[in-house]
Amino acid sequence: MPEAPRAPKTEDQDEADSLWQKLLAALGIGDDEDEQSQDEDRSKEDDSQQDEPDSSAPATGPTGAEVLPAAVNHTTMTAEGLADSIGFNTHVTYGGPWSQLDISDLVTQMGAARVRDGSLGDSPALSELSEMSRAGVKIDWIMPEPDQSFTVEQTIELIKKYDAHAKEHPERITVEGPNEHDLGSGADWAANLRAQQEEIYRQVNQELPGVKVLAPSFIMADSRAQLGQVPADVANMHSYTNGAMPSAQHLHSELELAGHITAEVDTRSPQQAGAGERISLKAAASPSGVPVFVTETGYHTATASTSGGGVQNYVSEDAQATLMVQQALENYRNGIDASYFYALLDDGDDEDEAEDKFGVIRADGTWKPAGTALKNMLATLRGFSAPTGPIAGAAVLKGLDVQVQGGGEHTQHLVLPRSDGNVLIALWEAAPVWDQDAKKALEVPSRDVTLQLGVGADAQVVVPRQSARATDTQKGTSSVSVTSQADPTFVVLHPSSSASSEERATEDSGQAEQGGQSDEQREDRIPVVTSTGAPKPGSTPTRTTDPTVDDTGDHDAGDDAKDGGR
Repeated sequence: MPEAPRAPKTEDQDEADSLWQKLLAALGIGDDEDEQSQDEDRSKEDDSQQDEPDSSAPATGPTGAEVLPAAVNHTTMTAEGLADSIGFNTHVTYGGPWSQLDISDLVTQMGAARVRDGSLGDSPALSELSEMSRAGVKIDWIMPEPDQSFTVEQTIELIKKYDAHAKEHPERITVEGPNEHDLGSGADWAANLRAQQEEIYRQVNQELPGVKVLAPSFIMADSRAQLGQVPADVANMHSYTNGAMPSAQHLHSELELAGHITAEVDTRSPQQAGAGERISLKAAASPSGVPVFVTETGYHTATASTSGGGVQNYVSEDAQATLMVQQALENYRNGIDASYFYALLDDGDDEDEAEDKFGVIRADGTWKPAGTALKNMLATLRGFSAPTGPIAGAAVLKGLDVQVQGGGEHTQHLVLPRSDGNVLIALWEAAPVWDQDAKKALEVPSRDVTLQLGVGADAQVVVPRQSARATDTQKGTSSVSVTSQADPTFVVLHPSSSASSEERATEDSGQAEQGGQSDEQREDRIPVVTSTGAPKPGSTPTRTTDPTVDDTGDHDAGDDAKDGGR
């Protein structure tokens, strides 16, 4: 049974534990009346979680809410768990837009819990990563390849210097094996990579105890079998669909490949666990399975690029937004513990160059629809005030029993309890939105859905692709009518006894759409966001836009195209 969030004050912990137990009981997770069963569960948790960090001094993330460890196998789906799983690839030491924009500020605006980056030398630009870590962002540090002059030892020194978690909370850092070393690295690449990964694992355990080590990443499907098993605490995948819609089947094939490198990966097909549990490819029946990270996934929007020869199919910016939000949901419900989208920012503005256009923010700092949609989703998932401890008088939706009526063969749903006592239900149509051959959008029919709740509640309907504001409100109802479409919709359920739930949601969701507030103004609320990236001090300001949120495969074919993260 999952533990309650840790309260920042010891005297508040009993209340936090009590509220958490009520929420779990309402969702059918655990049994408060069976003390013997609880004792057994706690004993099992003690055994299975013996490597987890001491949670007595929790860190806070970019929202001010408690952050989860960098590599942990979560088996219960929650709204905060999904938000914590979403990260972005950054390149703070690159030139161009990466040096012209304030990357730490963009990460804060996004509300991202994680970033993935690396460096082949010390650089003032790494202060961006230092700033992120001080704000609670978890960093996945990429280690150098065997043939690079910058060494493992030097990289570890960079981590100690720039990552604020290195001294007191190393469990909130991950270190990753070399990036895609199987591409063009000579006949001895496998032997060299094996030796490098063994050295990384040894030195990290010696110099950074508590830091989890990820397996290396690859491009070619057969590279895993050539390398074989190497030491790692976390399985690693680069999961690109070559412009196709995300699916559990694609993730399953990727996990089978990852199993060649990290033996503890459960490669069975997705399965539904008990009430409130993950549909997990690795953990539903085997809780001891290692965490699995997807350290690169995404879609590019270089509309003049030509696919083939290792170049992925492009998608439109609108399709990118729909697919990436669906990808986040699909990955999480299928047992992926962290998904790092490639990338936060476009490398350039060349429509002929696929590598320039993987970002969710354009090179001039304006937000693509995908960036806005993910930003709004993260705001919705975390809650409109993102408390660091229990909410005084927070109510719980007792007796909630969600039944989905209507919809069609492609209708998907996911129930996500939130620690403030509210429950989110995600709905979407898992059907192709982009024709890869004709290079045009496909129409996905919307479906009328009725959510039978089994209990009275107030409901707000949020479509992150459109806005962080509720598009519809239904009060005091046990039956919510909503439209399921390709762009995921979130139904936020509040206990009907809570005061002014509609007024609170309207006010608080608006916080996700405003910009420019200081920490003092923001207080406990989510980081405010705008549609424009902030330029670095002293740099040339970039073009701005109206700051509203309404700005609107095949393994080898996909993965061969990427050369990111280096």
